[in-house]
Amino acid sequence: MSKLRRACVVLVLVQGAFALPGAAWAADEPAAEDAIRGVVRAFEHHDVVAIGEVHWLKQAGDFYNALVRDPAFPKAVDLIVIEFASGQSQATLDRYVAGEEFPDQALRRIWRDTTKVAAWESPVYARWLAAIRDVNRTLPPSRRLLVLAGDTPVDWSRLQTLDDREALGSNDVSFAAVLNEEVIAKRRKGLVVLGSNHLYRGGRPNPGRSKNTTTRVEAPSGFVVHRPDGRRQSRPTR
Repeated sequence: MSKLRRACVVLVLVQGAFALPGAAWAADEPAAEDAIRGVVRAFEHHDVVAIGEVHWLKQAGDFYNALVRDPAFPKAVDLIVIEFASGQSQATLDRYVAGEEFPDQALRRIWRDTTKVAAWESPVYARWLAAIRDVNRTLPPSRRLLVLAGDTPVDWSRLQTLDDREALGSNDVSFAAVLNEEVIAKRRKGLVVLGSNHLYRGGRPNPGRSKNTTTRVEAPSGFVVHRPDGRRQSRPTR
């Protein structure tokens, strides 16, 4: 596992993470460190730490599992915001991570009934939820990890046309609302895992879709760390 943790440094701490609000990491901070220690340590200075993930990547899923199973993680973090569940599944998520058993068909609706149809069929996500539930079984109720559905609530039975689908809008609105209302406003510590496009400092790189989650989060002292070009970047938001 130590090799896996070191290998995930690029994925977690450099490629696509942002943390806000609070003091920034020092520009000369070593990039090579145990990734789990680095993520947990980031919460000493930041309320929100985000991982810009590569979807379906098994190594990333293995890292998420190891991260939540580390004894230091639930001591530092209150909740996890996920992209692979929509708001209408929140009640099911709450019950599942608290320890309730669900038939496979009911459980799969968590990652199937989202605005991104068939986007989350990788076992990476089911295994991560199971790991969170396993950890919660060892914790007192007051310290159990919450899991919040970040994606826009959707009822597919009501969507009949492409216009209906387009009316849902950008799920960056929903991601930012969850962060603003459930993490920052309530002064909680939250890990958020989203695709890197949602986390680019200054918005999405493609024209016409500039506003993303990072630009919508209400934290003037926010801090973004991103490394799409393979070089470490540490810049405060403005």
